[in-house]
Amino acid sequence: MFKCFIISLILQMSFNITIVSAANNWNLDRVGFSSNSRYFIIVESRTDKAGIASARMEIVNTKTNECVRGGCQTISGSKGDLKNEEDILNKLYGKTWRLRARLKLTPSRIGDRAKGPFFEEDCNTAYYLYNNQKIHVQMQQDVISLSYYHKKASLQIEVNIGDVTKILDSLENYRDYTQKYRLNHLLISPNKKRFALLVMVFYGDGKKGKKWLENYTIVHTATLY
Repeated sequence: MFKCFIISLILQMSFNITIVSAANNWNLDRVGFSSNSRYFIIVESRTDKAGIASARMEIVNTKTNECVRGGCQTISGSKGDLKNEEDILNKLYGKTWRLRARLKLTPSRIGDRAKGPFFEEDCNTAYYLYNNQKIHVQMQQDVISLSYYHKKASLQIEVNIGDVTKILDSLENYRDYTQKYRLNHLLISPNKKRFALLVMVFYGDGKKGKKWLENYTIVHTATLY
């Protein structure tokens, strides 16, 4: 519980979107809604221990919470080409420019950020504050150990806004080599009708002797009411 309190405090104090994580993680480069609030984008980059840079992008429909065609992809460089994160990000942005322009994501808009998360019983239960209203979030996780070093995990999120309940993801949707999930920021769209909940995914590659964790960020979206 104390760890959850510290994480909550850091997130609330940070002006920019911040990922609180282990040392080996994907670095958040861009998040935001389209100007019409119909789409949401998240872009991250990382450099592995071999010095190879990678970048990943998710563009989702905020109503259906599904990737748009061509909007979710990962690209990697090599030791001889695109060796740093800036170069690999520029390649990804260039590759998706037409798509992002068509979806009104050039530029994206951060929208409003709800205060929180304020963790309650544990790191799976929290609430956010937006316009003097509490938004309660309950996250269920299920972890399956396939071997000592190989795990997979799923999650299901229940979001309660007044009398409205939203169910996001599914306990049947397992992500391979995932160890656990953690709630992050909750963003409200420019038209105030949709939200994007950022969730950190902690994972390890299952290699013997390697301690987890690295992490990346996923987004879950839905209408507010």
